Amino acid sequence: RHRFRFGTDPAGCRAAAAPFFGQNETRPFLTLRSPLQVGERRRMNLFEPRWLALLDGVADQNGGLLGASLATIHAANRCYLRDGDGVDADVVVDPRGACLANIERVEESTRPSGARRVAVWLRGVEAVRAEELATTDAGFLTGRVATDASDDDEAPGGAASVVAVVGLAHAN
Repeated sequence: RHRFRFGTDPAGCRAAAAPFFGQNETRPFLTLRSPLQVGERRRMNLFEPRWLALLDGVADQNGGLLGASLATIHAANRCYLRDGDGVDADVVVDPRGACLANIERVEESTRPSGARRVAVWLRGVEAVRAEELATTDAGFLTGRVATDASDDDEAPGGAASVVAVVGLAHAN
C-alpha cells in the first residue's frame, strides 16, 4: 500500500519526474487496473500530467517512445481524491503483478478540451517482480525489477494470503 500526493500542473509534474530518469538503480512504474501479461498487446490512452511526464522522461531517456521499454504494475486497489491543486492517492499494488513492456506504437493528439493525449500500444515482454517501491511527487511509483522467477511466499512453508468469508464475518 502506497499513500502519496501529487500535483496536476503539467510543468510541475515534468519537473518532479525529471530526477527519476537516467538512473540505473530504479525505474518508474505505470500502474494498471489489470496486470499486463507476457505477449499481451494493450492500448493505453494517457492524458494525466503525471503519465505524460513519465512518457516524456522515457522518450528523453530512449531517444523517443517507439521501441522504448516501460515497467508496469497491477494496482489491485486505488483511490484518488482531488484536493485543491493536488491529488491524494492511496494505491495497493501487487509486486508479483509487474511486467516489462515495449512500446510498439504511439499516437499523439489532443482531447476535446485541447489537452494533450498520447495513445501507446504496449506489448508485455517479461514478467518481473517489483522491489523497493517508493512514491514520487510526480504521481507515480518507482522501484527495481527482479527478473528471477523464485518467490519465497510460494515455497512450501512460505506465507499464504487467505480470505475467509463466513456469514457476516470477514478475515484476511
